[in-house]
Amino acid sequence: MDALVEMNDFAAFLMECREYKRALEIWNYCLTHVPQNQHSSIDTEIMKKHKDVMKSCSANHHRRPVNNGSANKVFVYRNPLRLTESELSRSHVDPEVAMSSNFIFNIALCHHLIALDTFVQQPPRSDTDLLRHKHCIKRLRGALKLYELGFHLHSKKGLEGMSMNYALALINNCANIYETLGSTGKAQRFYHHMLSSLMMMIDGGEAEKVDELEGYLRNASRLILGGKNVAAAA
Repeated sequence: MDALVEMNDFAAFLMECREYKRALEIWNYCLTHVPQNQHSSIDTEIMKKHKDVMKSCSANHHRRPVNNGSANKVFVYRNPLRLTESELSRSHVDPEVAMSSNFIFNIALCHHLIALDTFVQQPPRSDTDLLRHKHCIKRLRGALKLYELGFHLHSKKGLEGMSMNYALALINNCANIYETLGSTGKAQRFYHHMLSSLMMMIDGGEAEKVDELEGYLRNASRLILGGKNVAAAA
């Protein structure tokens, strides 16, 4: 288990450096090795493969900034989920389920961010833009399926075991994708659900436990104020 936790942290660092493809390779590997929980030499080999990139990221300090969006943009949760041994031991969810859903979320987030970083606003102005736009839409739909898969995997073991920060990040990002794809009705339902969850936490005095509370409230406020649809976030 400790090897997978370490590999997850390594992939998270790569993702923050926008080395999405390298991060995806590691998370896909981790996901296939959760049931066996193997500690083989392959674990070391796959990390060695990307070690030079990690050194370069550290030296150049070009990791993604903490800020997830400006005031006039739709907020997207961009931080990869990390694992710790203590969190896994305290979790009400089976450790294998917790790890799998974590890896699935991070894989979905990678695809989501790749799409947003390369998104071409409609209407595309050239054949190249049109092709890029189609690839982005396909990637967003794939990310959406993965987000929902992670949610269903978690919910099979009971919603009480789901971290509220995990749930809010997932709901928010699903809403963003639906909105980007033009499914405003579905996006609104997700935002309404997120707003209800936030209000319950605020009423219960648990607002300080919510990561990125300001971003979630900014998105939710667009429902209250009747804000215009914003297709994508920077």
